[in-house]
Amino acid sequence: MTAAVPSLCIHKETVLNSSCSSTPTDVSETDQTCDMEFHPVAALFPMMTDDELEVLCLDIAANGQREPILIANGMIADGRNRYKACLSVNVEPKFREWDRIGDLTTIVVSLNLKRRH
Repeated sequence: MTAAVPSLCIHKETVLNSSCSSTPTDVSETDQTCDMEFHPVAALFPMMTDDELEVLCLDIAANGQREPILIANGMIADGRNRYKACLSVNVEPKFREWDRIGDLTTIVVSLNLKRRH
């Protein structure tokens, strides 16, 4: 299976390379930027490594996005890697808005611990 050409996501001052193929992407090759900002709570967990992101890209390309991206105050609170992977393999990302029930930080921690363990 051939993955899509990687996209380059420039967010604030950090360049995030969603390398979903073996071809490296150089900043000078593209000026594509993220459409959405990341909520500060999303930084509680690290971004995936390039290898992990590659696996996620291939899975989303083959099976679609299974878990929606959580949006709070118009920003991605949970799902930065899914967002990058969807864009990289040309899959329309699925979102859900935080219902403002409970504490956002607690929700993001819970979602990540459930997925990561």
